[in-house]
Amino acid sequence: MLSALMVFCLTAQAAGEDAKPETLERIQILTQQGIELFKKKEYEKALGVFQEAEKLMPENPTTAYNLACAHSLMGKKKEAFECLFRSIELGYLNLAHMEADEDLAPLRGEKEWAEVAVKVKGELDRREAEAGRKAREEMREALAAREQLFAFDFELKDVDGKPLALRDFRGKAVLVDIWGTWCPPCRREVPHLVALVEKYKDKGLAVVGLSRERVAGEEAEKLVRDFAGKNGINYPCAVIDNEFLKQVPGFRGFPTLLFLDREGRVRLTHVGYSPPVVLEAMVEELLGAGAKAEPPAKKKAKERAKKRWFTR
Repeated sequence: MLSALMVFCLTAQAAGEDAKPETLERIQILTQQGIELFKKKEYEKALGVFQEAEKLMPENPTTAYNLACAHSLMGKKKEAFECLFRSIELGYLNLAHMEADEDLAPLRGEKEWAEVAVKVKGELDRREAEAGRKAREEMREALAAREQLFAFDFELKDVDGKPLALRDFRGKAVLVDIWGTWCPPCRREVPHLVALVEKYKDKGLAVVGLSRERVAGEEAEKLVRDFAGKNGINYPCAVIDNEFLKQVPGFRGFPTLLFLDREGRVRLTHVGYSPPVVLEAMVEELLGAGAKAEPPAKKKAKERAKKRWFTR
């Protein structure tokens, strides 16, 4: 069974912005009631409580999961599997929890149990493919606009004291990661950026990490330098301050990724953690947009343009 707190968090996530606070609160209360009834082994009453919660939000994966647990403990295996599979379809995909949950123990000897892992993997694959498709569409729309979102430039010293400027990356698509070593989603995203460099550096991608730390000066630089060393960061990093962040209109949080095309224009911003499939889809579209063949007569003009945008 899922705890009331876990249900509240996952229910809010599933419901999105349309969720009414009073509905979420009621579901949390019902879940807590169900937990107490489980402790008393009053499974039929618990089932009724979870069914009431389901009526409030039929598409809630966590309620479907708790219904599966109730049916399981009541010996209603057919109904338990139906609810468990429905919870997976709705988005509850924590296979490790399912395999460890004692409430589902009565189901594990059944042949249908083998389908659980298959269905979780299938749903994960489907959602990953959908995320990649949406990311490509988002980047294509941004590139089709043919306008930069805002002016952006930097000329800094990296954490090793070497000059680091946007003009150093002329002709490349640049992914700027505005992050911090203190930020969990930022740290989680770093390995994906390292992998992007390895995969796409020969195709014209550059990544730059610009870190806003909670300390300043040499202390901040040491934090980033040590983190980079321990985590195999293969792209240049520098420390920035709040004044620098004013370049990003309406800056909303960490991490923020800026996608710059080969002409140095910011085409897209992305706030929050991005999984590998999303990053790769966006980068491939960004690189592809700048890699289309051009007539030889335009080649020199293109080279001149590359030089000009860095001096604007």
